[in-house]
Amino acid sequence: MPKAVAVTYGDYRKLRGTLLSKRPPKNDEAKQLRFNFREMSRREMRDEVIAHGLRTHKKSTEAEKGFVYSQKGLMVKVWTSCERSKVDDCDDRYNNYPLLREGILQEVVSREKGTDMGWVLIVDSRNQARYFAVPFHRTLNFVQSICEWARISQMKVQGRPLCAVCECYMDIRVEESRATYWACFHQASKHRTQKPVFLDWDAPIAHSLAAGVVVSRRRKKRLSWQKKKLQLRDEGKQVPRSARKIRGGWRATKQPYANAV
Repeated sequence: MPKAVAVTYGDYRKLRGTLLSKRPPKNDEAKQLRFNFREMSRREMRDEVIAHGLRTHKKSTEAEKGFVYSQKGLMVKVWTSCERSKVDDCDDRYNNYPLLREGILQEVVSREKGTDMGWVLIVDSRNQARYFAVPFHRTLNFVQSICEWARISQMKVQGRPLCAVCECYMDIRVEESRATYWACFHQASKHRTQKPVFLDWDAPIAHSLAAGVVVSRRRKKRLSWQKKKLQLRDEGKQVPRSARKIRGGWRATKQPYANAV
């Protein structure tokens, strides 16, 4: 199993620079990729908590650095497992003391190893999670892997398909088996056939060869892990929970404020 590593400030700067960039990266593996994410602010996180009366399910109370991209009524969110206070502290020292650059770049800004992973999810306009990617372990290729999947999710949001019958945007549906697809359930109201319309989950990225390679590689790894889980179940050992059950997002603990936006 790959060895877990801590995320350094240098790794975070690379991750942040990639997600915020408006030009494709220079490496050969990602020439066709374009990113235009936005970094979530402290106020965004605070407003989200106040508006919905929420609290985090994590043991840690530290705010986490996150990035978001929105289009066509859907949002891609990337959670980095990097604590905001540690990153801000490195930013301050890097700006004030540029000669300390090499030392600061090696400083750890992530949560402790084994306490959290990187996440990529797609939420709807009501901030309800519609799709969870398999979480990203903080291994040697953590930054590259999470950036690749952030781009894959971004492409699916950008190419959100229209229903072939009623021409409305299709929704994301996920079965208990993790089978994911696009669906439109406007039956009697807008569908003359009175039947739902379904579309393959990978339809928005079918034109991209680079995206297909990334998806195939990751699903091959997931298939291997599913076989391992079946083996653990047969041996009577504890089976790790799925991504949707690990990180169910935020949950309400009180009534939201009436004047919250």
